[in-house]
Amino acid sequence: MIRHLVALRFMAGTPEDVKRGLMDDLAGLNERIDGILDFRACPNISVEDSLVRGF
Repeated sequence: MIRHLVALRFMAGTPEDVKRGLMDDLAGLNERIDGILDFRACPNISVEDSLVRGF
């Protein structure tokens, strides 16, 4: 199994519906790309603020 992590940082003021739409589009990739078994999106909850840098 291969896991792939993508960290996103949205521009200030990006509307929530645009963010949600992007996540919905990404979740739909499993129907278009063979081998994608799961997609998860969640906020970064790291306590290491110096490493997070807004992602």
